[in-house]
Amino acid sequence: EMTFEGRTPDNLIGISARIIGYCVQKKWLASNTLVIWNFIGLGFLLNIMTVAVLCLPTPFRQFFESVPNEFVLHFPFNLIPAVLVMMALFLHVLSIRTLLRKAR
Repeated sequence: EMTFEGRTPDNLIGISARIIGYCVQKKWLASNTLVIWNFIGLGFLLNIMTVAVLCLPTPFRQFFESVPNEFVLHFPFNLIPAVLVMMALFLHVLSIRTLLRKAR
């Protein structure tokens, strides 16, 4: 579930970030497009957070096709949800807020 073949379209946001950044630098994209791209990123982030929680070895585990998601329970992998996911969430929200403020 949490591989490239699984339920993780959030990789597309990371891959497209460089292209989006280049297009913004060349002023080929409007700010409305960036707001939409950030909302899509937030949706993908919510999706992978949900899949990750439903793969944990807990009583409410829903995905039994593969090994349970135990690696995030141990250091240094527990920094992924604690730091990187929170940083992605914060940066998407900050970007949306900045873009909407500039639009006004």
